Amino acid sequence: MADIADPIPALGDSSCGLDIRGYKLVPNDALLIKIAVYTPEIVKAILSDHLEIIDTWLSKLHERYLTLKKSCEFDSNPVACFNIPPLEQFENTFSGLERRRNNNDFN
Repeated sequence: MADIADPIPALGDSSCGLDIRGYKLVPNDALLIKIAVYTPEIVKAILSDHLEIIDTWLSKLHERYLTLKKSCEFDSNPVACFNIPPLEQFENTFSGLERRRNNNDFN
């Protein structure tokens, strides 16, 4: 178990991450608990210094999208097909951010 005095490993915990509710990108339940323990300001400061944690969370959402898309298209899974639209919107936004990051267009 992560030491509560050191929030960096706690935020890097595999249970923490982002989720999509409706069409909004939100902290998952495990991350909400960490935010409550460490305060939003501390979590924001840590994540600002450790962008790799956020990249990991975004990659997990990307993998989830790919899994659902495959399940919808190849397995004709109606639940997967129903859950794709919010993730598809995320994927389009995520792809645009990745292109901008790769081209250093954030200036």
